[in-house]
Amino acid sequence: MQPLSYQSAEHSCWVACMVNGIRLVTCSDRVPTTVYRKLHSLLQDKGVFYYKPEELEVFESVIEQVNDILQLNIYHRCRCKVESELLELQFNRCVVVCDIGNGDHSILLHNRTGDWFKGFDPYWHGEERCGNRVLKFPKGNSTVNVKIRRNHLFSSSVDCKARRTGQEYHM
Repeated sequence: MQPLSYQSAEHSCWVACMVNGIRLVTCSDRVPTTVYRKLHSLLQDKGVFYYKPEELEVFESVIEQVNDILQLNIYHRCRCKVESELLELQFNRCVVVCDIGNGDHSILLHNRTGDWFKGFDPYWHGEERCGNRVLKFPKGNSTVNVKIRRNHLFSSSVDCKARRTGQEYHM
């Protein structure tokens, strides 16, 4: 399988995570064009929103269409339901796309070891300047420990093991 993709636009982290999640669950290098277009149809100038009733209605409609096309089970969980579901999740044939930073960013979680979640952040660029220092971040899979605000849970009957393409990073 090809490496996971990074976001290509400033606020496309959720879409990148959804596409990567679908690829991992279906063990495929490609996502059908219709699915790709439907997911991108939710992208606005500042990202993907589903907080207002009319936005949530459109969001749920697109997710239902993607479910039908791919024959997956995509679930949306909010607030208190997220934490309890993640505590029970074994990541067998599923991944989780989580909103973090009060919904400002999305990451992909694909495995778990104890209290540590293994994930992929589509925004990492490898290094970042902080004053006179250059902080280096690994690209690809990492281990993250985050407070989850919202998520989208994929599951499938396909038994798919995600490949490790990067180093582990403990936050």
